[in-house]
Amino acid sequence: MEKLFEIASNVSTPLGLGGLFAAILFYIFKQILTRDFVRQMTTAHSADVIKLIIERLFTLALVAMILGFIAYTLTKLMPRSAVSQPAVPTTAVHTSSSSPTSTSQPSAPDNLDNEQRYELITLAQNGCYFFVPGEAKVYSVMEYIELAQEKFIEQIDGSDARIKIVGYMETGYSDMYAQKLSEKRAEAVKQLLISRYRIDAARISTEGHGMKHNQKWVREYFCGARVSITKK
Repeated sequence: MEKLFEIASNVSTPLGLGGLFAAILFYIFKQILTRDFVRQMTTAHSADVIKLIIERLFTLALVAMILGFIAYTLTKLMPRSAVSQPAVPTTAVHTSSSSPTSTSQPSAPDNLDNEQRYELITLAQNGCYFFVPGEAKVYSVMEYIELAQEKFIEQIDGSDARIKIVGYMETGYSDMYAQKLSEKRAEAVKQLLISRYRIDAARISTEGHGMKHNQKWVREYFCGARVSITKK
């Protein structure tokens, strides 16, 4: 749906402006014809044919202008959030036996405005890791988000404090599945900290909160696990 709106956005301005200028041009030609200017240069039948063609082209130009205006209105004036929303499941169709457990990191989409980027950086600075909706796969995020996450982890790694990772699940699933997957998300971040930052596994504890204390969406991004420091 968003791709369709992007295409419409790209063609709306040239379509509308082209239709407008063409309509003006054909209207001028039509007015010239009504004053029998062409009839003086050719036969009456030829002039009528030319006039009919100009009228048809004028109508097509008006249609193009109207379509361009509609496309512009939909793509420019409609709030961006109304075009693309995170895919939040509405029915509980999974079971705990089919929980995804892949350790690969799919790339996160980078279709954000400045305000959304700021929100993600703030979440990352507070220990958030983002997950593919409905799965236990940690997003491979953009560099500016990863740097914010690394800065937070460096503070942890520079102390002997214990680390607690809490997993969360977006709404729309059964309680059992949500609980199981939130635990897997916490475990996925634990393994990431161990492999990437060489943090001692004995310092890290994990737990899942299921759909309780649900976290905020920022476009397709959901804070599926949060790292925090506990007492020594």
